[in-house]
Amino acid sequence: MGSVIMHCGGEAAGPVKGVPFTAQEITERRLVLPSGGVSRETLTAQISRDALGRTRRELPPMPAAPGQPPLPGLTMISDPVAGYMYLLHPDKTAIRSRLPGGGQLPEHPALAQPSPQLPGMPAMPHPEPPQELGERMIEGYLSKGTRVTTNIPAGMSGNPQAIKTVSETWCAKGLNAVVQNSHSDPRVGDTLTRLKGIQEVHPPDHLFQVPHDYHIVDALKPAVPPVPQMQNLPQQPQMPHMPQMPHVQAPAVPQAPQMPQAPQMPQAPQMPHIPHIPSAPQVPKAPQMPQVPKVPKIPGL
Repeated sequence: MGSVIMHCGGEAAGPVKGVPFTAQEITERRLVLPSGGVSRETLTAQISRDALGRTRRELPPMPAAPGQPPLPGLTMISDPVAGYMYLLHPDKTAIRSRLPGGGQLPEHPALAQPSPQLPGMPAMPHPEPPQELGERMIEGYLSKGTRVTTNIPAGMSGNPQAIKTVSETWCAKGLNAVVQNSHSDPRVGDTLTRLKGIQEVHPPDHLFQVPHDYHIVDALKPAVPPVPQMQNLPQQPQMPHMPQMPHVQAPAVPQAPQMPQAPQMPQAPQMPHIPHIPSAPQVPKAPQMPQVPKVPKIPGL
């Protein structure tokens, strides 16, 4: 079963302060069965909101599947002042969980764009841009409507053909709460939730507190078994105090005498400059003797 939201900006926008009220929350569900028949269910809950923004929703026992016992009635308390939400069970057990931080998250450009479709991955639902439906009077309050249509591809959840889901929300300006919302889905039917008998009064404070005879259990907190207590071990005997040894100071080692510095060797005297000896004069070449004529041979000698 659906429920209206007691804040026009959503639960993440934080508590609404200064506008307390009480009302009946009526949820009607209609489902067309495969046999052609129509199944109808109606649930009436009591809701309250105080001036601090704390909310309370009391759900009566709900019908269950054929042959099963009805589900017990539950009470939900949201306390943004303390930062906790409580789910009260008829067995006097209160399940406590921490509320998320208030304030709407800023829209991130990368998150506002649809994710790319990767090969082999099933198609994802594709919501269309919200459609403004204008304003109209609901339960004596001027309310603004918004419609959101989501396209679900074929085969995503066993549907042989593509289907559409349509959600409408009507928010009362003077009350700052959703006074009516509806959701249509061929797979689960049509659901209409509306407020009736709205009274702007201050609910009692005890409606937003856990009764004293309830046992509070933290949600999703694993039960840690107690650590077994170790047996007391016998105390070890204390060692006798050892006497302190006298402090013996070692004699100082005499410093080695410093070796005298070797005397500096005298510098060798500089040799006198030898004058330059001139080269011997060049001897002239002897003149060439003239050639003697050859004497002729005398015949008969």
